[in-house]
Amino acid sequence: MSKSNPKDIPEHLRLEHQKILHIWNVMKSINLTPKLFILAFLKNEHIEVNIRRAMWGAPDGWNSTQTVLDHIRGVVCNNGIEGIDNWRNYILEEAKGYVTSEGPKSHDPREGVTWFSANTVEPSFFSPESRAARDQHLTTTGSPFLYQLLRSKLGRNVEDTLDEDRVELSEDLRDLIDLEGDTLPHGPASEGTRRERRAVLVALGACSMTGFVCNRRDNGLQLANAVTLLACGVTERVNSYFHWLGLASSRKTALMALASLGRFAKQMIIHKIKSAGALRPLICIDNIDFEQTVHTKTVEKTSRMFHGTWGYLHSVDPQLLAQVNPSDLTLESYKKSLTDFTDKVVKPSSFFPTNNQCQHFCEVVKSQIAQVLFSYVAQIKDPKRVPRHPPPIDPIRPHVPDITMLKMMIASDNSSEGISEVLQGITNQTGETLLEASAHLQVMEGDLGTYCNLESLRALRRPSQHPDENLGNIFMLLGASHILWNIAQAIFLLHFGDSSNSEDLGAWHTLDSLGASSDKPITKKDFTLMISNMQRVHEVTILHCLLNIIGQTDATDMDEELPMWEPVRAEAVIDECYDQLFSPKSCREAEKEAKKVDAPNPKLANLLLRLHDFATVLEADRSMKAGDIGRLLNVWRMWSVMAQGIRGLDKYAIHLPRMLILLTEVLPPGLQKVLQHSMLVTPSGRDGHFVGKDFFLEVQNCWLKYVYNNSGIGTNIRRLMDGFSLNISMLRELVHDMAGLSGNNYIQQSHKCRLTTGSINSFLQMAKQRE
Repeated sequence: MSKSNPKDIPEHLRLEHQKILHIWNVMKSINLTPKLFILAFLKNEHIEVNIRRAMWGAPDGWNSTQTVLDHIRGVVCNNGIEGIDNWRNYILEEAKGYVTSEGPKSHDPREGVTWFSANTVEPSFFSPESRAARDQHLTTTGSPFLYQLLRSKLGRNVEDTLDEDRVELSEDLRDLIDLEGDTLPHGPASEGTRRERRAVLVALGACSMTGFVCNRRDNGLQLANAVTLLACGVTERVNSYFHWLGLASSRKTALMALASLGRFAKQMIIHKIKSAGALRPLICIDNIDFEQTVHTKTVEKTSRMFHGTWGYLHSVDPQLLAQVNPSDLTLESYKKSLTDFTDKVVKPSSFFPTNNQCQHFCEVVKSQIAQVLFSYVAQIKDPKRVPRHPPPIDPIRPHVPDITMLKMMIASDNSSEGISEVLQGITNQTGETLLEASAHLQVMEGDLGTYCNLESLRALRRPSQHPDENLGNIFMLLGASHILWNIAQAIFLLHFGDSSNSEDLGAWHTLDSLGASSDKPITKKDFTLMISNMQRVHEVTILHCLLNIIGQTDATDMDEELPMWEPVRAEAVIDECYDQLFSPKSCREAEKEAKKVDAPNPKLANLLLRLHDFATVLEADRSMKAGDIGRLLNVWRMWSVMAQGIRGLDKYAIHLPRMLILLTEVLPPGLQKVLQHSMLVTPSGRDGHFVGKDFFLEVQNCWLKYVYNNSGIGTNIRRLMDGFSLNISMLRELVHDMAGLSGNNYIQQSHKCRLTTGSINSFLQMAKQRE
């Protein structure tokens, strides 16, 4: 369309307002108003009119059309409150139409997209990828208009509410090492990201709630929330309220989903066994006792105590299997190694430490002294000069273990008959017969009782020519954590002393001066606290020696900065402390003092013996956390000798040396390496956070017994077996994921054992009185 020359326009029509008034007069002369003209211009279907308005709705003309609409809004809203209300009502009606038209239709359920059946749900449904796919569909196809509306509102108004959180955050982050919780808010540098994430999650949740209330088959978020609430132990009453609000599906739906996940887990157990290569997954088992409580008892229903067994499959690290000869992992190779070792004589000297092992233990003790020195006395300019950790021997590669939980079995492993039922139950879950299973080497792991019961069953069935009955393919290891707990308990009781005698200077006296409980660790309730108390007793004794060496009478205030030392001075103090407390010379002199005929004084000898024994316990605990199986085996060698003379370790005095010989001499080299490097796992995949496999199973037992049984969620025994026991790992992940979904970081950390200034000074005062 050609533009007119401005010179051709009459002079009285060249200004904008002149043009407007002229056009208005023309329209008035033909009985039209501006509104009627615009309405006719937009509605008339004549071809010429249609061509002239084509650009109004076209993408290229949208900017100018939007400008027109903005000015109409300005004209309407300039007429006071009534004009603003009219415009808002108009926009509201338009928004209602768009929101109503969004979302899936009730007659068009798309399974796997908007609707998810609780009877067919799989673990992949809870993965971050599946959650992201559901969110993507909601924001682009499901309810994009409502989502953008809420997202805009939340993005503008959430800033003020998060400013206060930032102030509290800086105070909470001052000392991460003392945090006892599992979660921590994001740091100040990520506040913008956290604010954005919160707005997105709230908008997504609101859109999903609206869609679920309108159509119960739009249930992706609700099904995930229902199972998560079940995993968190939320009561059915609270779940019903969330279901009413549209936040979660019903508890019945959650239990149906849990049953579906249980069926999937059963198939996964069979798949793990069928797809195993040269070595089948290792099996770790432990007993579990719990009560199914019935409040209103009848003849048919009453409270029952169940004695069961539970465990998991641990698939060996593929990178580890690739480093060994596959022929070393076969049943034939295992049996041949036992046959070749039948006539060999095992001498006690084979458990004595070599020169290299003695030198390494010296470095272990000096590293323990260094940790005490640098934690409570001084800091060093060059930390690399004086190591706080002993040199590694054979570390395990940190990685997330491949663990598949077994179904809990109502069969106790506390007798020979019970362990036979447990083996039958495991075989049933793997989908094999006993004869098929007996053709493959099966390595198992358990506590001392399970180990002894298996050997008892093996002896009862001997001799037997039937491979499915003689248990010749089963090899059991002692759990690393149970070895630590039981031997540490025996050592602690050996040095505990008599708390009823105030003159007795056993470990109880040191604990009492530190303000800790001085009760004997007889009951097996809290081994973690027992190890922590042994560490406190050990470290405060070393600290007392260090303070005496440097001539300091009181402990340094922990709130103040420690003085800076030269590496040479630190090395000299550590060496002197070692000579006074751990050297063979000091032990011989203390023994002579204890055997004096005229005035024997065994206190120093007992103290040095306690320091040596406690040093082995701390080294075993720290080597397990570090994942260094070489260091742990060195401690087990020492314990094999020590167990011969410590009360309460009769069984370990037999079976621990036997297991050591198998792991280090008898078994084929490839099998030795695989089993040694599979004794410990790091659930988080991080270095320095290894635990024994039996400890990992004890954690699962705790969740099953005290979270899902006592809360009333899984009190039904069948529900615990078919639903919770098989899916315990996934349920725990759902609980941990709540931290990330709520805008926090999930932090896995080990508890730190530190002495306070007041506790140290209290001990020093006691020590001065007893000198």
